[in-house]
Amino acid sequence: MKDNWKSYLTISLLLGAFIAFNIFARGPSDEEFEKAGIQILNESNYQTLMDDADKPVMILFMSKTCNVCKVFAPRFIDFATKNRDRARYLVADPDNVNFDHFNVKAYPTTRIYYQGKVLEELVGNGSLAPFQKRLMEIK
Repeated sequence: MKDNWKSYLTISLLLGAFIAFNIFARGPSDEEFEKAGIQILNESNYQTLMDDADKPVMILFMSKTCNVCKVFAPRFIDFATKNRDRARYLVADPDNVNFDHFNVKAYPTTRIYYQGKVLEELVGNGSLAPFQKRLMEIK
């Protein structure tokens, strides 16, 4: 029983770190997305924003309560900033948009739409390199 204190301490520290991350982790605000030129998708504007046939539309579907999304979103912002002229960038939160329109099953999901079709999709926190390649092929 004396030796178990190390295990209890380790578990307590890990649990505390997990709780702290969930409480204090903060993803980008709507203002940070907009400052980077990323438009916020909502029910009233989604059809208008999706109908731009001249440029591909790249959308990050995320939830503000999803920790993986909070980690991934700054990478999406950086990508959008560096490739601003190649596509229209949008972010969608289930609080603002009914994801049934898009058949999104998991967060984060990133997609490129062009002329009504999904050209590229990433589910989770992966590399955006295929998106870079795909955008270069379109222009």
